[in-house]
Amino acid sequence: MDARGGKVFLAMPPHSGEDALLKSILVVFPEISADEAPSVIDDVQRQLKPFFVQDGLMIGEFHERNRTPGQRVPRPVTVAEKVFKRVWSAS
Repeated sequence: MDARGGKVFLAMPPHSGEDALLKSILVVFPEISADEAPSVIDDVQRQLKPFFVQDGLMIGEFHERNRTPGQRVPRPVTVAEKVFKRVWSAS
């Protein structure tokens, strides 16, 4: 995904209704280790974020070691941590 990501996302169906509000893309990088995730995933998110925000979208960085506070949550949601721990421990 690159700077066009937000426009590509907006062009994907559905375009209206509740389904459009809940539309999301999840990108998984199984080859990135927990040690590499903060530098790789956070860096990509930081580079792409301005383009997504410009299109009125959000782009998040979710990994086991994510310590980025959310706008409404003082630290990342623990559910995401549990999911990623299961994924990484299974590999």
